[in-house]
Amino acid sequence: MRARLLASFALLAGCTTVQFLPRKPALLDRSPPPAAVDSSASPIASGIPSIGTAAAVHASVAKEARLQNGIRVIMLEQHAFPLVALGVVLARGSVEAPPGIFDLFVDLQSSGSDLIAPKALTRTLSEYAARREVFVRPEASYVEVQFISPVLRDVVRMIVPTFATPTFDSDKFTVLLDEHRREASKRRDEPAASAKRELDKLLYGDTHPYAQDPSNDGIALAGVKLDTLRAMRSYIGADDVSVVAVGDFAPDKLLALLEQSLSSLRPGATRRKALDAITTPAAAHVVAIDHPGLSQAHIALGFVGVKYDDPDYTTLYCLARIVGDRANRALRYGHGLTYGASGTMSMRRAAAPVEITAAVNVGAVEPALHDMFDALRSFEERVRDPKELLHIKNWLLATWPDTSDTVTDAMQNLERLAAFDLPVDTWVKTRAIVEGLTADDLVRVAKKYLDPAHAQLVVFGDVARFKLELDALGLGAVEVRKAH
Repeated sequence: MRARLLASFALLAGCTTVQFLPRKPALLDRSPPPAAVDSSASPIASGIPSIGTAAAVHASVAKEARLQNGIRVIMLEQHAFPLVALGVVLARGSVEAPPGIFDLFVDLQSSGSDLIAPKALTRTLSEYAARREVFVRPEASYVEVQFISPVLRDVVRMIVPTFATPTFDSDKFTVLLDEHRREASKRRDEPAASAKRELDKLLYGDTHPYAQDPSNDGIALAGVKLDTLRAMRSYIGADDVSVVAVGDFAPDKLLALLEQSLSSLRPGATRRKALDAITTPAAAHVVAIDHPGLSQAHIALGFVGVKYDDPDYTTLYCLARIVGDRANRALRYGHGLTYGASGTMSMRRAAAPVEITAAVNVGAVEPALHDMFDALRSFEERVRDPKELLHIKNWLLATWPDTSDTVTDAMQNLERLAAFDLPVDTWVKTRAIVEGLTADDLVRVAKKYLDPAHAQLVVFGDVARFKLELDALGLGAVEVRKAH
């Protein structure tokens, strides 16, 4: 009982929520005046170190070990808080199967093992106040759990064996299948998800695995059988599984627990699905998804980038953040058009998408698009200013993956290294690349990968409210499609 109370207290102490009232809406019946932006200001002024050479950061580098069956274990000790974040990484994801199938497979196989049934697993994690989540990305899947360190032994023995001796419980299958089908139905009509999947189709073509349509999950899931998922057990082998741990634990104790839990898992997983070659779109393309009466418009602007081990990856990743932040400053802080815009670039085995996204009032599509494209076109002038370039680099370095503030962030940053079998000092080495970036580096990569003439743009909303603005962009004919 005492352990349960302590665990519950830890959960409550770590889940405080702060709410912010929305700002008063701005008038959007006409384009707002240009924002007054200080060209010497940092991308996010309150979060940037003072001007000057970037301060040296003490970044802990994780240690790694191998279990007897070859499974890689990446460990980062952080004893400041009595928490442990543990992630089991499977280096394959949703591209391995039809839409929705691999997501269901990972969820089911990680729900129970020979040592603990699904109902007991769920109940015990709740009693220990342990937070468990499952994520399936295109090329990697993660089962994450966070808990207080005194229950390390019990949690590891519950979570980790599901990869070695999963039960594929029939009752749990029925429950999860229903949950996944309902989620697929919700995603089919969700505006941001709709814009994202249409953008992926523009970037990669309808048949590429990266362009899987989540709205088709329900179709594939409708006919899936438990035996189909059990047969996919061959996708899990010691050569495709890694473990990441961050927090207050003793490495020797953790490794011993992992040996006990994973010793039966052998190498020899089914070969990963081959990915088709990717051809960068030869011209810009604009698609408007019509949803009459929708009060918001969801904008997704994208480009084909590079794969995770390309020499330009780090520079392009930085550019995605710089351009996204510039658009966010203009849309959110300058014009008050949105709660936030962002620029992202994933890690992929083939060319990853570079995406800039925002949701705005349907009457503000024109100024929003102006700001997003201006972020692409105007950054060269900014990075040519030595003071501004230093500001930008300081901002990037202050938030680089080797300086995580929480055990959860640190775990997720190390999970990416595990998923792509990268060295544990990768973030330290790429930090050095950022420190050495020049304006010429950024401009060269931007011209190569972020040319507006090759932009792929999707706008989801009431097309009648912004069709003329899309035509005026000069990116070619606007293709109008009906929302599902």
